[in-house]
Formats: sequence, C-alpha cells, structure tokens
Amino acid sequence: MCIRDSFYPTLIAAAGVTPPTSQILDGQSQLALWRNPKSTAQRPSLFWHYPLDQPHFLGGVSAAAIREGDWKLIEFLNDKRFELYSLKSDPSETRNLARQYPKVTQALHQKLVSWQREVNARTPSPPLLSEARQLYLGDHFSSGHISKRWTHYGAWRLRDGQLVVDESSQQAEPAQLSIPAFKNTIIRFDFKLPKSGQLRLTLGTEQHDHTVLNIHGNRFYFETQEKASLKGFPVKPNEWQTMTIEWVEQHLLAHAAADAFAYTEVQGSIGNKPTLRFAAGQRDTAIDNIQVFGARPAQEWEKKLRSISRSHSK
Repeated sequence: MCIRDSFYPTLIAAAGVTPPTSQILDGQSQLALWRNPKSTAQRPSLFWHYPLDQPHFLGGVSAAAIREGDWKLIEFLNDKRFELYSLKSDPSETRNLARQYPKVTQALHQKLVSWQREVNARTPSPPLLSEARQLYLGDHFSSGHISKRWTHYGAWRLRDGQLVVDESSQQAEPAQLSIPAFKNTIIRFDFKLPKSGQLRLTLGTEQHDHTVLNIHGNRFYFETQEKASLKGFPVKPNEWQTMTIEWVEQHLLAHAAADAFAYTEVQGSIGNKPTLRFAAGQRDTAIDNIQVFGARPAQEWEKKLRSISRSHSK
C-alpha cells in the first residue's frame, strides 16, 4: 500500500536523489515494494488526522485513523465514536468490531494518540455560531510565504516555521497583523505557552484597542467580562492548542472546545483598518497557523447564542 505522503520519498529514492537534511519527510520510500510487489512494506502503521468544521461535500467527516496490519481503527473527532474493522475479512468496512474487540480498540487508540502528540496534530473547535466562507488570510510562517499584512513583529521572531517570542520582557512590543474586517469573521490560530506564560490578543485598530482576549493558566477570557470562560480550560504548558474566535453581528465568542468558551457583546464600531496584535512577555511563547475567514451566521445561530449566554451567566 502506498499513500500520498509516500510518493515523494519513493520517487526521489528511485531517482537516486538525497533530500536536504533540513527537509522533513512525512512518508517513507516504498521503492522496494514497487520493485517487488510480493515484498512486505516496511512501515508498521499508517496514520491519518483529518479534522473538519463540517462534513466535506464529497462525504469526508472529521476523523482520525490508524491502520496496523489487518486492523483499521477510526476515531470520529466530533463525538469520540470508534469503528474497528478487520480489513482482511471485511475490506469494505461493513462490520464494526469495536465492541467485540475492546482491547484492540484501546491499544490502537493509544498508538494513534501517541502519534498525534508526536506530530503536534491539532483538532480545532468547530464554529458554534457561524459558517466559514472565503479565506481572507492564512499564515503558516513558512520561509518565503509570510503575509505582507504583518506591519511589524515587535519582540516576535520567525523560528522553525513559527512566530516565537525571542526575549522575556513585560514591555515586549506586540506583533501586529492587519486584516480585512472583524464583523462576521472567524479568526483561528494555534498557540503554545511556556509554564506561567500568558498570551494577550488585542482586536482593534492601529490607534485604538477595542477588545482584548487573555489566555493563561487554566482559563481564557475577554477583559470586558466580569467572569472568565464558562468552564476552566487547562492551557497546557508547552503543548500546542487551537483558539477559534467568532465575530457574528455584535457578538464575540472565543472557544478552544465546545464546552469551554468566553463570550462578550461588542459595543460600538471597530473603526477603519482593523488589526490583531499578539503580545506575550515570556520567551518561547509561540503562535502558528493563523487563519481569518469571512463568515455568515449559521442556521439558528441566535438560538445557539441564547443557550451560550444562559450558560455563561450562571
């Protein structure tokens, strides 16, 4: 079996080319298998991680999977269901054996989780109030592919495909990113904090701070709130996590999980030339994979908002 990630290492092996040592290869060469189809593939396990905000129009769903030998385990990320199949006897995957073989399910799931941690696989919280439309901006900090919308980096530096605070200082200057709009948008980014670290995201303009989201310790919250997020959400030191922020009409919702969020109502106009400013005073605080989408309110978004508001006021 040769999956997409294996084509590149297989082809460069066939061409006798040695890739640069700085290049990370996700797959493994299957040249020996191509030359001798009766031989055995050297890769003991295959892994997939495919988080989606909504089902793909071709039928894909938000899921992760592992194949090891004849076993294939699928974990559905939205509801944490498992499906286990024996591909040798059931190649069409019609008989779910997860309940029949709980030990196999558990063992494969542990391997899947270990791999996800090893490669920093992340599962964003899907939008709760809105639906993503066009992508305004996507910045993954790859060398030579950084948006010109960054007006300055302050104390942040590019390192290993991430934006990282280079020095510890409470007066560290923020990194500033200009975006097309705030209202009816989805803002998403990955972040990693050192122990006792704090990340401060300001939504405003170049001249005016409008709304501030603080992330630290076991919570995140808007500074306009009297309370912190609905439930304490552990911001794990030195582990990548994902924050999703939805701005729908005059409502602002930040969440890192479906049951851990911060909500505030936006007062007044944001003004012209909206910006995001990321500030952190501790060395090795990092951000990555910043995305800004245009969005539209989801069906029954006001009903969902009332439920969130009631929960938040408790």
